[in-house]
Amino acid sequence: MVVGVDGSKASAKAIDFAFDQAEAMHGEVVAVHAWTSPFLTYDDGASMLQFDEAKVREEARLLVAESVAGAAADHPDVHWTTELTMGAAAQALVRRAESADLVVVGSRGRGGFTGLLLGSVGQTVLHHAHCPIAVVR
Repeated sequence: MVVGVDGSKASAKAIDFAFDQAEAMHGEVVAVHAWTSPFLTYDDGASMLQFDEAKVREEARLLVAESVAGAAADHPDVHWTTELTMGAAAQALVRRAESADLVVVGSRGRGGFTGLLLGSVGQTVLHHAHCPIAVVR
């Protein structure tokens, strides 16, 4: 099972579902989190990336660990790993789906269009992943 993790309530429900499925199917969970560059600054017309990648990666690792902790405790026999990557979340999930039995995403993430039933990550995964997909509300 591959599950998208972003720290949102929808992501928490997706994590619970992924662990339930992994336990039922005697599988494991790969918790995927991706981020994009926080910002660019400009100095004399040249853009420079101004952030500490190691710090961002550690914050991402902590976010995933905290997000998965409850489900992992409820399912102690389910092995899980974390996959962190800089880039678009949807693309990271689609890439990881190439070798997955199931991809699980929340119905809505942290985006600003809360009235939509399905977020942009879920839309992209639905259209491009080549394995079964569960969208958890």
